[in-house]
Parts: sequence; C-alpha cells; structure tokens
Amino acid sequence: MKTFSQIIDYYYKELYPIVEKLDKKREEVKKRTFWTFGVIFFVITLGVLVYIKNSSHVDYFNLAIFYGVFMVAIYGFVLKFLSKDYVQEFKQRVIKPLVKFIDPSLRYTTSAYIPQHLFTKSKIITSKIDRYSGNDYVTGTVDGVKIEFSDVLAEQEHTDSKGNKHYETLFQGMFLRAEFPKHFSGRTVVLPDSAEKMFGSFLGKMLQ
Repeated sequence: MKTFSQIIDYYYKELYPIVEKLDKKREEVKKRTFWTFGVIFFVITLGVLVYIKNSSHVDYFNLAIFYGVFMVAIYGFVLKFLSKDYVQEFKQRVIKPLVKFIDPSLRYTTSAYIPQHLFTKSKIITSKIDRYSGNDYVTGTVDGVKIEFSDVLAEQEHTDSKGNKHYETLFQGMFLRAEFPKHFSGRTVVLPDSAEKMFGSFLGKMLQ
C-alpha cells in the first residue's frame, strides 16, 4: 500500500492534468445546463401566462407553489442528465486509477455497492429498510485484511393519511466492512449522539 506522500505525488503528476481537462468539461456542462434550463423556463413561463390570461379563476397561491417546485425539479433533472457523462468519465479516468495506485489488489466498480444483507448484519440500522442502493464499490486485501466499502443509501417507506408515499433516509454515506484474521467475542456499534443532536452539545452531554 502506498504512503500518503506517494499518493499526493501520483495525483499531481498523473491525474491533475486530467482533472484540469475534466474541469473545463464541467464548466461546459454548467453553461449547457444554464441555457437549456433558460429555454425550458421561457417556454413554461409563457404557457403559464397564457393559462392565466385565458382562465376566469386562478388560484395564484397554489399555482406559484406548483410552478416553483416544478422549476426546481426541472433544473435538477437537466443538471443530472447533462452531467451524467462527466461524472462517469471522472470516475473512470481519476478515481479508478487512483484506487489502483493506492493498492494493486483493490478493485473499483462505479455502479456496484455493499450487498444489503451485509449492511443489515452490521446492526447499524435496526429499522426495516424498504429501498436500498449505492455506488462506488471498492474491494481488496490490505495488509492481510480483506476489505470492501461503498456509498450506501438506505431508506424506509412511509404513507401519510392521504395515501401519498415518501421515503425517509435511514443511512446515507460510506459503509466499510473488514474481515480481520482474529476472532472478536463482542460487538461494538457506534451511532450518532441523539441527545447532543436534539438538545445541543452542552445540555446533551449533561443528559448522558
């Protein structure tokens, strides 16, 4: 496994020139997103104005809320659609060779992730998981220890009184699993401090 200084040297010598080129592409994506959204914004706004002009009764409050939410959703969709190729290229040309340089035994897969049964087995989340996904999966052996990690998103489905479904995020972040060559008789689970989160640092510590 390479040292931190070796990784830094490799990044600036081999990967930084690629990052600079990709950064120019990122700026192009931002410009394309701006202009594409601008055209969509103009067309939809024109349609809304025509609707207002031809309608005898308009609920301006609900229309404004719908218009704002719809525009935010459209912008997010356009940005995600136009930046998809850039993100994949960045992962393949920067992240993948960097992982390989850190340790040749490590393998990186952009679309794979830790299986749900292994995540559930950790007991980090004890609630029911209704939707599970992830990406950026890395697996290999470092100093005799088999490891695997990835980004993970675990969600739980809820239904309100009107029958509308939404998902609550139970866990979102990096999840790492390691198989040590030694047997551990106990189990340690580190979780966020609920008291400090709810009551603040000072009062939360007093309640512990």
